[in-house]
Amino acid sequence: MIRTCAPATPPETARRLSTEQVHCCVCGQSSPRRLYTERYCLGTETADLSVNACRGCGQIYASPRLDSKSTQFVYINDQEQTISH
Repeated sequence: MIRTCAPATPPETARRLSTEQVHCCVCGQSSPRRLYTERYCLGTETADLSVNACRGCGQIYASPRLDSKSTQFVYINDQEQTISH
């Protein structure tokens, strides 16, 4: 299931959202079972983010996820979707 984006273009989104793939933090397995994918939208930028279950130990985790710079960018610029106080 992928959510669609609203056609908004705030000037702050001149930077591209970047994602990173990660392995299970419990057992290190790198072939998860995808449970859910959602397209996150901020202006014209999008990123497909997924929730997975590890095939080795069952741990639930996000991958791909926003990298640290993109996460910081989202917390600063997306006040409609994030909790800031």
